[in-house]
Amino acid sequence: MIENIKEIALKACNIIDEKMGTDIVCLDISNMTIISDYFVIASGRNPNHVKSIYDDLEIKMEEMGFPLVRSEGYAEGRWIVMDLSVIIVHLFYEP
Repeated sequence: MIENIKEIALKACNIIDEKMGTDIVCLDISNMTIISDYFVIASGRNPNHVKSIYDDLEIKMEEMGFPLVRSEGYAEGRWIVMDLSVIIVHLFYEP
């Protein structure tokens, strides 16, 4: 069972790592803003890889009880932002 928000953010990082995401960073922003407690930032090798990371993350986070609130950028796959309320995930394709 997940006990705190940091565990949720770290679980998201693990899911991204399992999908071979790169440059994974987990930032505690709880003292800087009220929009979220953590930013998770990562990159994919190409737009399809970024979308694949997103798809897996969306499914697994929902299974853990953290459904997607909203997202932007999926169609292009170059920068996708995922709002999971307690964490915000930024997935980038950096050519």
